This record gives sequence, C-alpha cells and structure tokens, in this order.
Amino acid sequence: MAEEKKFSSKKPAPSSSGWFSGGSDERAMEVLFFFLILVAVFGSVSQFLSTHTLTSTLLPKSSGPNSFADVKTPIGKPVSLGGPTDVFSSPGGPSIGSQPADAKGVVTAGPEYINGERYWYVDFISGPDGWVPERILRNGSGGAFDPGDTPVGSSVKTKGDTSVLGSPGGPSVGSQPSGAKGTVTKGPLYANGQRYWFVDFESGPDGWVSEESLLNGNGGNFNPGSTAVGSRIKAVQNPTRVYDAAGGSSVGTQRAGAEGTITAGPVYKNGVRYWYVDFESGPDGWVAEADMQIVKSENVISKTIRIIGNFFKILSIILSLLFLSGIIYSVIRSSQIAAEEHKKEKEGEKKAAQGGTASHTDHLNRRWDRVITHVQSENPSDWRLSILEADIILSELLDRMGYSGENVGEKLQRIEKSDFNTLDDAWEAHKVRNLIAHQGSDYVLSQREAQRVVSLYANTFREFKYL
Repeated sequence: MAEEKKFSSKKPAPSSSGWFSGGSDERAMEVLFFFLILVAVFGSVSQFLSTHTLTSTLLPKSSGPNSFADVKTPIGKPVSLGGPTDVFSSPGGPSIGSQPADAKGVVTAGPEYINGERYWYVDFISGPDGWVPERILRNGSGGAFDPGDTPVGSSVKTKGDTSVLGSPGGPSVGSQPSGAKGTVTKGPLYANGQRYWFVDFESGPDGWVSEESLLNGNGGNFNPGSTAVGSRIKAVQNPTRVYDAAGGSSVGTQRAGAEGTITAGPVYKNGVRYWYVDFESGPDGWVAEADMQIVKSENVISKTIRIIGNFFKILSIILSLLFLSGIIYSVIRSSQIAAEEHKKEKEGEKKAAQGGTASHTDHLNRRWDRVITHVQSENPSDWRLSILEADIILSELLDRMGYSGENVGEKLQRIEKSDFNTLDDAWEAHKVRNLIAHQGSDYVLSQREAQRVVSLYANTFREFKYL
C-alpha cells in the first residue's frame, strides 16, 4: 500500500551548546574567524604566485605567433581534388561516399594522421562532406596543396620517462620509457599550462603527451609548427560572443579586453574561423578569430609595469579578503541570531504537530525566498548557492517523510515512484547539485539552467505542500 503523502512537523531541539550558544564560545568563534582569514590570504597568495612566477614574469614568453596572420594553416582555405576520391566519416574510417576529380570545397578541420596518411576535413560545395587524404588535395586554383606548418604525421621520441594521458591534462593510461618512438597523429590541445599532442607509439600505450616531453625523430628539439593553441588572447569586440561550438549557439559574452588562452582549434564554419578560448573569468567556448587578437610578447617597460601591477593585485586580494572577513563574521553572527530564533520556534511545535504549521511555513518561506533571491542575482556564485540551499530543503522534506539515508541520494533511492509523482524532478535537480558540489566554480552553470533546476525543486515541494 502506497505511503500517504504526509510529513511530520517534528523538528529536533537545537543543542544548548556549541559554536553559537554564546558565552565563552564566542572566543572560539573569533579564533576560527581569524584562522579562516589567515588560510584565505595564504591560499590566495600561493595560488597567484604559482601561476605568476618571477621567472615567467621576467623572461620572454615562449615563441609563438604575434598575430593570427602568422598561423600557417589551410583551415578556412578553398581546395580542389586532384582526382576522384572516397570521402570518409573519420580519418582512415569507413567511406560515406565519393567526390569526382576537381570537386571544390573548403578545409574546415584537421589534420589527423592514420595508416601513413594525413587527413583533412573538407566541406564540399556539393555531395558528401568528410575526411579526405592530403595526397589527393590541391589548392583552390588546382596547384599544390599547402598543409601549413604542423608536426602531425612526423616522428618523435620521448625525452625521458613519460606519462601517457587519456586526455590532455587528464588521467594517465600508462607510460613510455626514455627514447620511445612514435608518430604524432593529432593535436595540439592545451590544458593546465601545457600543450599536448596525441602520439601513436611503436609499442606500449598510445595517448596524449605533453609537448615538453617530446623530441623530434632525430633526437633534436620538437618543432610544434605554426599554431595559436596555447597563445594568450584578448577580446576586441564589445561584447565578444562565446559559442558552444564553432558556428553554434551563444553561451554568453565577454567584454572587450577580456583575456584568455586558446586551448583548441581552429575550426572553420559558415565562412568564419573559430578557436576555443579558456577565459580568465566568465564563459569559455568557441570565439570567432576576428573577435580577438593574440597578446604579443612584452617589452622591458611593459614587463616592469606588469610586475608593479602584480604587487598591487596581491595587495588588492588581501584587502578584498579583509572585506570578505567582515561578511563572514556577519554570517556567523546571523547564525547565532538564527539559533536563538530557532529556540523560540520550539514553543510553536505542539501546535504544528496538530496541524497548525503556520510558524514552520513562515520560516520555510523565508528560506525559499532566499533561494529565489539567489537565483535571480547577477552573481553566478549565487546561482550555485540557490541550488545547494534548495537541496538542503529537499533533504529536510525527505527526513520529515521518514526516508532515511546518509544523503539525499540514498533517501531518494528508498522512494517508490507511486508514492512520489515528482521523483524524477527531485533526482534531476539533485544530480545538478552534485555536479556543483564536486566541480565547484569549474561547473558551467547559466542563470537559465539554475532557474530551471530551482523550478524542479519547487515542483516537489508543491506536491507535498511544503511551500
């Protein structure tokens, strides 16, 4: 028999001791308060110095293009075929059709290397689009195809014992010894301050290898060719649109002057060449090449100015943390006041247990109002906070309904679908909460998505008249 959709209004009595009980505990609270400040200052300065070392500040940046015009790549350029050819769904993969000699198109992606050949993705004027071997390509005028300057297809060796990764900056899938030989088959991609190339080794695991671990086939310095991946850029349009895919849907905008690092690309779509940019703040994604410019190497004067600027940046971080400490202290004091209010609410518990839940409802509505305020804020951190707070309310609802478990997930697993019409909504919302809790600020959350998730929680609360 399905359990009746009710919940108990009983609440555990607040402890009469602890951080917020007042008296001598206030001294302990003050110690915690100043300890948090010390940890925050030390952590912020350490993180800043780890990414802005004195060496990287004073020495010239690694060689790279000064502008996109310096990038030698055929992507975005017209091509024709020197003869009839099959068109493949992936490099060296199954054929999805064919194109006749002299068929024309535009190179939109690549290169990738497999089975001794380099492939490029071509968007043809008519007929199937797909991957085509480089040997059959000609330039738009029928002359020799220029593949640009790329190490894809070239032989390499490892400098020393080298980790092989499943993805750029990702988990290791094995290792290769010093001098291990292989062939670069695709790349580069940029992650965690390094450029990575996919290497097909003669033996052992294949995967992504950091550029600094590679030598050329003769044991000399590895030549990354001409690529903007890993280059610093700044947006030049106000606003600069950021897309989820090349030529895709907008995921937000960046102001003119916003800086970031190119991590992938280029890809050509609808007459525009795109690069994936990891911005210092705000949305990351694909940006049109014309909407940004590469940040050139600094001269001595600009470096000196940057050093001075870094000093004031650290100082501003410290001052900001001091202001933040005031907010933290206010939150702690608010918690003390809330504890006192909670104690007063016990007086209305008997009435609430008999069905008179006005006091509980008022308190709950105030908390829900905070959720709504957070999700309507302009601050992305508030959007995440709104979902975390809504999940806490969901946990309390499940407790009142008698579902036990270490966490919300375990409680939801104990529920029969027939007893809980909005169970799917609760699960979907809780999964987003877990992504936020595990990934923190790395989880990309739009305001529209936050509002949608909060509405899922609201559906569950309304079903059980919890709001």
